[in-house]
Amino acid sequence: MSKKPTGGPPRGSARKQKVGFFRRLFGKQDAEAEPAAPQPMTPVPQLPQTGPQQRPVLPKKRHAPVVGIDFGTSYSSVGVVRDGKIEMVRFEDGEPMLPSVVSFPAPDVVLVGAEARARMGAEAQFTIASPKRLLGRPFGDPEVARITGALAFRSFAGSDRFLRLEAHDRIYSMTDICAMILEKLRERAKIHTGQEITECVMAAPVGFGSLQRSALERAARQAGMKVLGILSEPTAAVMAHGLPKKFNGRVAVYDFGGGTFDFNVLQVSESAYQVLSSGGDPWLGGDDFDDLIANHVADAFWRQTEIDLRKRAVEWQALLVECEQAKRTLTKKRSTDVSLDGLVQMADGARGLSCRISRKDFNGLTRPLVKRSLAVVERVLNHARLSPQDVEAVVLTGGTSMIPAVRRAVSKVFGAKPALADAHLAVVTGATIEAANKGGVELEYKSRMVHEVAGRIFGASVEGGHVVTLFERDTPLPAERKESFATLRDNQQEMVLSLFEQNTSRVDESRPIGKLYLRGLPAAPAGRERIDVTFILDEDGMFTVAANVAGKEYKQSIRTR
Repeated sequence: MSKKPTGGPPRGSARKQKVGFFRRLFGKQDAEAEPAAPQPMTPVPQLPQTGPQQRPVLPKKRHAPVVGIDFGTSYSSVGVVRDGKIEMVRFEDGEPMLPSVVSFPAPDVVLVGAEARARMGAEAQFTIASPKRLLGRPFGDPEVARITGALAFRSFAGSDRFLRLEAHDRIYSMTDICAMILEKLRERAKIHTGQEITECVMAAPVGFGSLQRSALERAARQAGMKVLGILSEPTAAVMAHGLPKKFNGRVAVYDFGGGTFDFNVLQVSESAYQVLSSGGDPWLGGDDFDDLIANHVADAFWRQTEIDLRKRAVEWQALLVECEQAKRTLTKKRSTDVSLDGLVQMADGARGLSCRISRKDFNGLTRPLVKRSLAVVERVLNHARLSPQDVEAVVLTGGTSMIPAVRRAVSKVFGAKPALADAHLAVVTGATIEAANKGGVELEYKSRMVHEVAGRIFGASVEGGHVVTLFERDTPLPAERKESFATLRDNQQEMVLSLFEQNTSRVDESRPIGKLYLRGLPAAPAGRERIDVTFILDEDGMFTVAANVAGKEYKQSIRTR
């Protein structure tokens, strides 16, 4: 028997709000395969030096615009700059947001977007929503198991240990599925501009690690686009918000989306956005709110029928669709009904479902999720050695930030009513601004430069040695570090350099992201031969590792943000 969820509305009085300041500042308020194990790095041929007579390399002339993409958990969008103005690409239904849903109604037939979303209830076994949450995740990840357990698809681990789904005897990786959505964005941008689209700037959650970002970049390549840069989603949102030109101060960005939660603190000057600290929860988003409502309704249905909808994948997916709509309704109304006619076939005929949900019930059910987001806020502020009172402005974005209880909770923490950015299009707007910068396209206004930080701790070790921390979390980018590693055995001819990332207080061997195989070491006693290695984290989030062994250069880059 399932335990009925409990909980109540948040308690306590809010602090006095600095409404006047924020109104003056912002105006009206509230409105291919998955990543495989790293391959050995191969020597890079040495190019001859041509000296001062070498001809200068001229900038490549661009024949097509660089687009900005927000590949979201629930919805995805693409923007482009034309004649100095940002334009949102619209889809067949006239909306600028494409549901991030893919459906396979028949072998070799793929539907993406609104058509696919319409099939979630009736054909859940061939339709997948929110694939972003599963991108770049090993099949054995406990959170992946939690999500795939509710899917009507057959799911299993591929040879690379990453998730695979089967539909109509066809096997798909999450990279394949995400690439289908990105291909749809590219196609619509091509129709909108009348030009081929081959390059993009993307936004990604702070909580995405190297595996997820590399998988996202791979999906874009599979969709026919080269990724010129990846912005953190909160940074993209504040770029779009349009702070006054003369604003100087700290801004906090609370980004609560459909599948992820991110929080950034930035120092904003007249010329730049400098990220001070960032953090996120990659398993916290609007989908989890839907899940809690669905569990609440399923409990009520079980008490009436002794049928557990959680054990019926198709019916459960139909219920989740209705619960998402209920969540949206409760942002504006005090109560709503979750209703599904003929949901379950029983001995005496079809049995429907109807359950009334009040906003008070909803707030009580979802209060733990709001608290999880505030725990991230506290960690990021502490890491930056700031208090809420040290922040001059707070910007909210993401669809989940529209929930009244969420906005009240943030107001209580910061003692002021936050400004609500465009909940759905702020991230894609910021990505499009950065795309214009990368593509050399002028905007009607001068945009600020963006200076990101390392979102994780990075380290390296040789086989059998301890892990050396290379870059601490929130290290300003670009950053460079040189380390020397010694052989551990007599006459050792190969050194294996392992690379790691971690989002906690120290780097250990729990998060490997790559291996560098250095071959051809001269025969020598243990410890005598040392290899100098250079590590670079650049502003575009590429982690480049380079070493020279006996005149051969080894080099490889890993996407980290």
